[in-house]
Amino acid sequence: RWPIAADAAVLTLLGYLDLGLAELLDRYNLKVYARPARFTSLILPVLPLIQLIWIGGTNEVALFHLLAAATFYSVACGQMRWKPLGYAAAVFYNAALWVLWSLFGWQLSDHFQFFMVPVGFSTILFAEVQRGELGRSTVNSIRSAGLLIIYASLAVPIWQFASFGAWLALLVASLVGIFLGIGLRLQTFLWLGLATFVLDVVYEMGRISLDHAMAKWAIMLALGLSLVLFVALNEKKRIVDTMRFYYDQTRLWE
Repeated sequence: RWPIAADAAVLTLLGYLDLGLAELLDRYNLKVYARPARFTSLILPVLPLIQLIWIGGTNEVALFHLLAAATFYSVACGQMRWKPLGYAAAVFYNAALWVLWSLFGWQLSDHFQFFMVPVGFSTILFAEVQRGELGRSTVNSIRSAGLLIIYASLAVPIWQFASFGAWLALLVASLVGIFLGIGLRLQTFLWLGLATFVLDVVYEMGRISLDHAMAKWAIMLALGLSLVLFVALNEKKRIVDTMRFYYDQTRLWE
């Protein structure tokens, strides 16, 4: 086990040394030597991963390999300002997190949210990084995909285990999405957060009403009173017009 981890440490260290050497050669205008040194540094951290796949290894060794490679590419991205290196670091960090959960004994089928929520966050970060290169509709589509991954991942334990903690986590996440949408003036966060919030509340109300007959009647009574109150206030203060005005304003957001 140790020789495999040692290979990863040595090769990653050599990658750092080559990266530093490339920057030094650049400062002395020796670009003809700097370029091969830089590309060599980018290849070295991947070699232990190829070795691990080829000969196999334990989860602990895989975690070390992935963290070493992810950290290197994060440093290289900050140094070279090259976005693909940042994407590679994100992929390796997500893979390391999956390996870490497996070390805890967690399986994808039982703890779906812990595996997929980081993927959703990474997708949203990718959209934000690419805002200058991609069009508005494409960025919003990627944001939507990331948010849907997060919300769906948080919803899975509710369907599987009827967990109140999971329901509360999804409720809080949807509220955070709504507030982020309002604060950042982003339609995607606002509408998806609002839709998830409503669905989460309706689901819990429906589940409670199925388990408790009195709760069903109480919910129906509360909904009826709310509707009557809404109509009465609308006649006095024109709430619908105000809501339509705010809706038109949000359509102007990104």
